[in-house]
Amino acid sequence: MKKVVTSLKQAHFRRLMRSLLAFVKTAAAVIGGILGSKAAKASQVDDSLPTSEARLTQHTDSHPQTEVFYTNDDGRVLGVSINDALSSNYEEDSIKNMVLNSRVNSSVAAYWPWVKYQESSGGIVEVRNRLRTEFSPAAEWDKKRLNISADSDSRLALVPLSTNFSKIAVRGYGIFYQVNGALVVLIPDLGSDELATDYADSWPTDFPAVTNMPGGAPFAAFSVARSSDTLQRIFTYVLYLNNDANINVIYNDASSCKTAQPATLKGVDADTDITCLTMATTHRDSFTQEVVLGAQPFDPRCYFQREGLVREVILTNNEWVDNGNVPIP
Repeated sequence: MKKVVTSLKQAHFRRLMRSLLAFVKTAAAVIGGILGSKAAKASQVDDSLPTSEARLTQHTDSHPQTEVFYTNDDGRVLGVSINDALSSNYEEDSIKNMVLNSRVNSSVAAYWPWVKYQESSGGIVEVRNRLRTEFSPAAEWDKKRLNISADSDSRLALVPLSTNFSKIAVRGYGIFYQVNGALVVLIPDLGSDELATDYADSWPTDFPAVTNMPGGAPFAAFSVARSSDTLQRIFTYVLYLNNDANINVIYNDASSCKTAQPATLKGVDADTDITCLTMATTHRDSFTQEVVLGAQPFDPRCYFQREGLVREVILTNNEWVDNGNVPIP
């Protein structure tokens, strides 16, 4: 495996599912930038694929569920729902019904209920699940073209701007992308009445100009909860590959953005991908309890390749620790 998977091929769909079902609970984030998570009301369905929509509203009990979003060979944006409550453990997601066409090899970024991809024109498209009462998932999705364009080979990364799902679900995320080879960040609809004013406080205004990276360079981002923050704000970390095949980190504290180059992130493969894991949030888990980001102890982790092997690093006590190679089935 020379590339961490970011675009899945239809011919390998079932093989992928077998690997995912064995692997998703420990290192699903190896699939770069395309994972979402939700608490779903799930019904039992037959084992056949494909299905026309994600049927997730038949029972009253909530089940944790993982969503994998990807583009196929034809540039269609598709998804897979992985849920132990399903008889086959997985099924095609209803996003298929939207007939979303991306540019060839478009990056896909997701954090439930949001999905982002790039059209052939270069414009970035926002897709949101049309959540129902108490933020339960729906079979329907809404599409909106953002008034921004990215480089034709740009990656995408998306992070939540709050620890509270009820805020994230309405309007509360940030997106990273490349323009003219430089890494930029945007909070869509920052002036919207739907966007809480404290979202902007999650990111200082001094995000550095990042130009020491190749065009189409891999990058990833994740959010963590601010300790004891009554506004439920987050800190954000961005990892990107620079021109010297080292991974740099941009992160923010309460006052400014900072840049670092940890020793554990140096000397990676020049053709590596990068992915990082942001923990899931939900309005209601299987115990009908709200789960906010940071509610459970968890050390953030990221993945990249060195010497052809997937490497895991963990951010613990503000230090990046090498956790060894990740076995890929």
